[in-house]
Amino acid sequence: DDVPSGPLWGRGRLNTTGEVRGFEENTVAELSVLTDALEWSGTKQERRKLICQVNEWRTELDGSNLVIEFVLESGSYATSVLHEFIELPSLHCRSSAMNPVENLSICSNIQR
Repeated sequence: DDVPSGPLWGRGRLNTTGEVRGFEENTVAELSVLTDALEWSGTKQERRKLICQVNEWRTELDGSNLVIEFVLESGSYATSVLHEFIELPSLHCRSSAMNPVENLSICSNIQR
């Protein structure tokens, strides 16, 4: 698998070189309070794939509920996948009278 990856910050050194290393260092330079806290807490630096394969995607409308099911490989985050497909309203403005399905909008710029 030759898939691009990104750092999950923590203790340890970046294993990237050249332009990629410079980009990663510049990206976190403004986040020193966060990166220092992660290192101080003992979190170990790791890397995660920036692209994941979504398998067995299925949606179903069950009354007023939208059911979404899919399978990811280990190390992938379901919330990241959902973020790419669904725009949710802010939770603080949601009332019990609102139909949650009416407040979902599927992004139209998804490439398959």
